[in-house]
Parts: sequence; C-alpha cells; structure tokens
Amino acid sequence: MDIDAAIMYYFNEVIKPTVVENGEVVKVPVYYANPERWKTIQRQGYLRDSKKQLIIPLVVFKRNSLAKDDSITVDKMNPEDPKLHYTFERKYTQENRYDRFSVLQGKKPSQEFY
Repeated sequence: MDIDAAIMYYFNEVIKPTVVENGEVVKVPVYYANPERWKTIQRQGYLRDSKKQLIIPLVVFKRNSLAKDDSITVDKMNPEDPKLHYTFERKYTQENRYDRFSVLQGKKPSQEFY
C-alpha cells in the first residue's frame, strides 16, 4: 500500500486539486478506490458519503496491477554476516542517575550498552 500512499501524497501535497465554485475556491477530495468502491462508482457514476450526499467534485484513483522493476537494484543481505542487530545504550538508571549532587561531585555517567 506504499504506492497508494505515495500517489495520495502527490495528489494532496503537490497537485492540490481545487475548483472555483461561486467565486469560492473549493478543495477537491482525493480517494483511493478499493474494488468495491470502484465498482459502485462505475455502476452509479458518482460516490456518496456516509450521510448519502453526493461527493462532487471528486478525484478517485485505483491500482490496476503491480509489477517488479528489475532495473532497480535492491540491497542484498549477506547470510554470513546479516547485521541484524542493534546496540542500545541505557542512559540513566537508579545507580547511574543524573542529579545536581552528581554534577557537583564531578561524577561522569557510565555507559551501558546492550
């Protein structure tokens, strides 16, 4: 669904569809049409909201197919050295706390890695 979100973002943030109606600028809503919604729009010729009111104007898009592009390289994971670990640093604990007394005494916090 990342492709659909990218198209939705492009419509809403780059194209920003608007219509001038009665001297007012009206923002045009953009919807992703799942198969059921698309069939309803094709059959009826319009879309209604939850209050049964027509949504006009409207931009609707749907995805027909998805194909892999072999010309784009994908990072491969080395099975011998997968590098699937992450090191966490524990900042403060009860013993390694930060307070004014520690600062006055010149204590440096120790680093704990997991």
